Amino acid sequence: MIAGMLIAALAILALAYVAAPLRFGAAEESQVEGRPVEEARSRKRAALSALLELDEDAEMGKISTADLVKLRATYEMEAVMALIQLDDAEADPADDDELEVEIKALRKRMQCPSCGAVRSPGEPCPRCGA
Repeated sequence: MIAGMLIAALAILALAYVAAPLRFGAAEESQVEGRPVEEARSRKRAALSALLELDEDAEMGKISTADLVKLRATYEMEAVMALIQLDDAEADPADDDELEVEIKALRKRMQCPSCGAVRSPGEPCPRCGA
């Protein structure tokens, strides 16, 4: 009798384990859709934190001026790229008016075709030199 109840309990647990993805599948889909936004927010926070730490290190004299300039440019580019990715991930194409379309086109022209870094139009990429 106890063995039968134990087997029944284990069978119910196994069934619940197997059926869980079917019940929570919709929740996982919404998490997949939100990942680019969360990833962009995380990259933005990391770049901004790195900039703050870089400023603190410069004030304390822990970093040379040449390294400060190079690292600051790198982290600023990373923050801008994260903001662009965040804008693209959160953008609703139905909300685009003419100005927004023009801004997006300008951003695309400022993006390096090789590495995706932000660069001034017509100038070489500061990250990869392309």
